[in-house]
Amino acid sequence: DLEHVDKRLGTLLGDVAAGGDGWQVSAVKWAIAMVRLAQHQVEAAAIAAHEALDWSTQVGDAFGQMDVLDLLARIARASGDSDSAVNFYSRALDLAIREQTLPPLIVRIRIELARQLTLLGQFDEAAQHLGEALAMARNRGLSRSVAMVRVAAAGLFMSQGDLATATGYLDEATSIAVEVGDQSIQARALVVRGMVEFAAGDHAASAECYKLSLQRSEARDDPVADAVAIEGLALLAAQAGDHNRFTVLIGAADAGRFAYLGFTGAWYGQRHDAEYKQVKAFAITDRPVYRPEQTVHWKFWVRHAQYDQEDVSQFAGQKIGIEIYN
Repeated sequence: DLEHVDKRLGTLLGDVAAGGDGWQVSAVKWAIAMVRLAQHQVEAAAIAAHEALDWSTQVGDAFGQMDVLDLLARIARASGDSDSAVNFYSRALDLAIREQTLPPLIVRIRIELARQLTLLGQFDEAAQHLGEALAMARNRGLSRSVAMVRVAAAGLFMSQGDLATATGYLDEATSIAVEVGDQSIQARALVVRGMVEFAAGDHAASAECYKLSLQRSEARDDPVADAVAIEGLALLAAQAGDHNRFTVLIGAADAGRFAYLGFTGAWYGQRHDAEYKQVKAFAITDRPVYRPEQTVHWKFWVRHAQYDQEDVSQFAGQKIGIEIYN
């Protein structure tokens, strides 16, 4: 019940703010940002998270800063802003190394950082982080972390077109995940394997991997793997010309209650990203028609149509030419 949690956090924030405890204010702001992100209010989540970071910095809470930076990176990922995600993960990594925090956390941050660098095409830097993460995981005997690094490395090599190496890393990751009984890593490995099979042109094998991934992740709540698998299946269905399939999400409680969302058709975007980042201009005047010698009062707004970005115009402070035709 996010609405109920939101109200409770608002009340709690008022109480801790009145007490002047910066540590608690930072923690509550962090929780509010988490709720906003769960409600898909990305901009509001970012504002709350930045406020939490300011408070944790003021009181010198390094571990709190790491938590907030990790959250800010997730918010940036939700907005498709890999550059900002890299910045936040890099700052979190610096803090984690400086504070000598737990090795699994350092490994996880390096993995997430490498994934964002891979999306940006910075493959060498991504490989360096994965190499350091793998060395730490092996030195500390962290089998699960080794498997996670291998899954991330498979994604890196797949992005570079080396499907054979990607498949080898996925085989190793799956073997470890089966050995330690981790269904979540198995699900993620299957998702990446589905992408590899798709890139190799074997759509049937790709679909099978996505279906198996959904079966594995049922045992461990893994919405990220589920979302990618469902998107992959929808893409395959659409590309095959099968627009008669539907997506249905069902949630069930232990008491037998359930709810569903769906019967929505499979859809995937076919437009180039540039079409969603056009420069738009909007104008208003003080009246629709003017008589001779009357003064025209007008105002223009010029922005990029990027609704997932912060409310800052790339054209602020710049001069823009205006042509008026009679």
